[in-house]
This record gives sequence, C-alpha cells and structure tokens, in this order.
Amino acid sequence: MSDTAVLSPPATLQKRHIVGYVDETTDELGSNGGFVLAPTAAVSLPPSPVVDDINTVWDTARFLVPRRPVSVGHLGDRTGFSTPLGLTVDSMPLKFPGTDYRVPRELESMAEALQLAINCEHSINPAVGDYYAYLTLDQDWIKQGETQRGLGLHSDGVQGTSVQPKREIEHGYTCTDRDPTRFYCHPFDLSGYDVDRDWFNGVFEAQSDHDQTVQLPPYDVVLFDAYSVHGAVPAAADGSRTFFRFFYSPVRFTRFGNTHNALFDYQWPMSPRPVPKHLRGLPVERGGSGDELDPPRIDSALAPS
Repeated sequence: MSDTAVLSPPATLQKRHIVGYVDETTDELGSNGGFVLAPTAAVSLPPSPVVDDINTVWDTARFLVPRRPVSVGHLGDRTGFSTPLGLTVDSMPLKFPGTDYRVPRELESMAEALQLAINCEHSINPAVGDYYAYLTLDQDWIKQGETQRGLGLHSDGVQGTSVQPKREIEHGYTCTDRDPTRFYCHPFDLSGYDVDRDWFNGVFEAQSDHDQTVQLPPYDVVLFDAYSVHGAVPAAADGSRTFFRFFYSPVRFTRFGNTHNALFDYQWPMSPRPVPKHLRGLPVERGGSGDELDPPRIDSALAPS
C-alpha cells in the first residue's frame, strides 16, 4: 500500500440519518491521505451464473436462473474487521473508470476485505477498467430480533426508471461478522411485470421459498449480482455487527448522503433518489398506493433440485 496525494475537499453534502454507532452518514473521508490497492493474486471460481452474467445488459428474465452467492475468500484479521471505526460510509467511490483504487487512511482495517474483492474482480471481469467501485460500511449495535439494514426481500442494482437505456448489470462483494445475509437460490418469475412500473420487492416476497436459501459463513467475502435476491436476518442476540459491501457499477451514484472520497477530484451534482411513488404495489409507508400486484407463484418445475 502506498500513500496518495490529498486532494481538495468537496462541498458539504446533505446528510442521511442512520441509527447506529453514529447518527449520520460520514460526509467525507480521505482528507488525511490514504493508500492505493491493486490486484495481487489471481482467483479461480467454480462455474456460476453470477460470473457468467457480468458485463451483460439488464434483463429481468435472468431472475429465472437460480443462483447462489459465491465465496471468494475468508478474512484472517477478524478482530480488525469487526472493530468499530465510528464511521458510516455510504456508496463512497474507491475507483473510477480508468483509475486505481484509492482508500482513505481511516479505512485501513477494511483493506483485507477489499483486497479479496479486488483480486476476484480482476480475475473474472475483463472490463473492470470501465467500472466505478463503491464502498458501503455500516457498524451498528443491533438488538436481538432486529435487523441492521431493514426488512424485506430485494436485489441490489434494479434498473428502474432512472436508468435509460438499460446498462450492464451491477454486481458486488459483501461481508459480515455475524448474522450473514440470507440469499434465495431459486428462480423468480417476473414475466408480466415492468421494472419501470412495478415494485419488484413485493413480487420477491410473494414468490420466496425459505427452504431454498443459503447463508455463507461470517467473515466470508461473497460475490453476488443484481439478480441475487436476498434479505436481512434478525440478530440472534444483542451485539455489534459490521456490514461491508463493495459494489461495481457502470454508472455514477449521485444520491444525497453518499460519502465523498477526497482522494479523487470530482464534484458531481447530487440529488435525492426516493423510490418512485408511481410504482404499482409500492407499500403506503413507502409513499405508494398500497395496491397489491397479485404476483404469480413460481412454477415448481423451475425450482432447482
């Protein structure tokens, strides 16, 4: 790891309230310098649709293909990963198209998880140079029976009305130190639904089969993609939890509240990114009408054996 030059700080961003060790997302990191990461080893993964679909354009039909998350490595420094930093990082870019990876010094304890993800990404993605890479880090005290990051099934990287035309899908790496994310490893039938008009989370819930799920071990760095339907797991006991996500995307993330990386010189126009209220099936508490979509149940013949 080598130090990078410190760049000028950005304008202050609007903050987003998050309950946890800190009350608000950290505005900016990197003003005190940082370090550069680069791939250090090749990684070989078993065959997987998660790998096959990298660099393919968004297609809801791909939810019909069963997929499991893929472990790409195990953390050795578990104490460092779990030690609270007093930070909440939201979608902070560590890489731009054509750049290296620049990590603020405050996040040195995340270097091992980042390195495992970077090694894998550069082994499986020939177009990695065209992507942004964004870090999200939550460290919170979670009470028994509660979840750190909300309830309900969803997938990360759904390309709705804000993405026109549709682009290559997003994918990423996640790691937790307890209560790992539950992934649903069966098909989801979204035929008859429109990503620009319908609230997909309700369809996922209606078709979910809890007997066809998997949780990979704590401290595993796990590869998943935009078609990997998943949900939070209630805490088994009171305690702290570290959630790490390193996400590759072909587009800028420009939502108010995203953490700025002072190791890059950029000033993006930022704006609120609420869930569109026109979506059919959007719950009332999310600003929708609450109308049900009456989604079809999945054909059992599609389920993996």
